[in-house]
Amino acid sequence: MVEETEGAPAVALTGGDGSFFIANLPAGNRTLVAAAQGYQAISAAVTLFLGDNNIGDFYLPPQLLPGRGAVTGAARSAGAAVSRAQILIGGVSGLSKPDGVFTVYNVPTGLYTLSATAPTGQAGSATVPGVQIQAGQTTDVGTLELSAGPPGPPVFP
Repeated sequence: MVEETEGAPAVALTGGDGSFFIANLPAGNRTLVAAAQGYQAISAAVTLFLGDNNIGDFYLPPQLLPGRGAVTGAARSAGAAVSRAQILIGGVSGLSKPDGVFTVYNVPTGLYTLSATAPTGQAGSATVPGVQIQAGQTTDVGTLELSAGPPGPPVFP
């Protein structure tokens, strides 16, 4: 839904691929509100221009189930983002986005070890022990540097 600053809101349903189109909106600053059952609603400021506007992609995070939490962080290898790294914690898994950022939702409460593994064809993994998941909260584990294995032996001059 795009909320008008004056008048009634303009509403659109998405297609199967999530795309939508709203015709005849005046240029200017608007607020986009996206909502779907089972997901958290988001709100974003957008600026519309005359003609067609592509306002990009929006991601609706799932609603947390009772007694569940989430964990977030970023996967990197040699400082570069790792896309599609497999994240596993508390029996729940997820994938990192192209920028390396991940959020795994609906993890049962408890103390876990998080593991991150680079996708097939890329070397690298990391573990983070002692990740506490609390109901209704998101725990940030920071940046995980995925390494191909233990460090090499020291080199002496």
